[in-house]
Amino acid sequence: MCGPFAIPLALVAAGSVAKYFGGKQAESASTNTYNAERQRQEALTGQQTARFQDSLDRTKEMTSEQGQAAAAGARENTLAAAIAPTPTNTSYLPGSTSAPSIVATAQGKAAEGSAATSANLAHTLAALGGTTDQLQKTNIGIGRNSQSIGQLGSFKAGSAGVLDAELKAAAQKGAFLRNVGGLAQTIGKAWMMGGVGGGASAASTSGTIGSDIGLSGTSAFSQVSPGII
Repeated sequence: MCGPFAIPLALVAAGSVAKYFGGKQAESASTNTYNAERQRQEALTGQQTARFQDSLDRTKEMTSEQGQAAAAGARENTLAAAIAPTPTNTSYLPGSTSAPSIVATAQGKAAEGSAATSANLAHTLAALGGTTDQLQKTNIGIGRNSQSIGQLGSFKAGSAGVLDAELKAAAQKGAFLRNVGGLAQTIGKAWMMGGVGGGASAASTSGTIGSDIGLSGTSAFSQVSPGII
């Protein structure tokens, strides 16, 4: 046959278990919330680092001989096509099929000279304009990366700003188990302190604590220890 303290001891033990698992729920929820925020911050930081590295690469490309040569080449091709001399006209007089050889020779030499002059001019302008093109392209890319880094920084700040509220919400996980466990422990201890007549005292004590979890008076005691009162 069970001793007089078997039931209150069981209540205390059950309350301890309930409080333990309620605390573990809150701990697990808080850990998950923190880890999720940490992963978000790391992902955003990674994107910022990628933007910064892209800016560095653009700067290296601008200052490298290969990058400058590529930009100058692109500008030279554009200029050469724009200032290329028009094909010479082989007709000499209306109705004639070809010009005299001396005229054709003179036209050919003039065309060659014009083409050489155009090529030299295109190359010179490209050497100057290509660097400008490369600098402008680099500045545009760096400017866009700077904007992206700033936006990502705002996202990080906003995400971190709600972490405190998320952690407080996570801490409420398992609150019901902790409250019920605390109530059971209080009832069990009060019962033991009151001896054989502690049932009524415990029921009275449960009214105050039980109100925290939506229970009251004898009803609280009955729900925690059914069949006792």
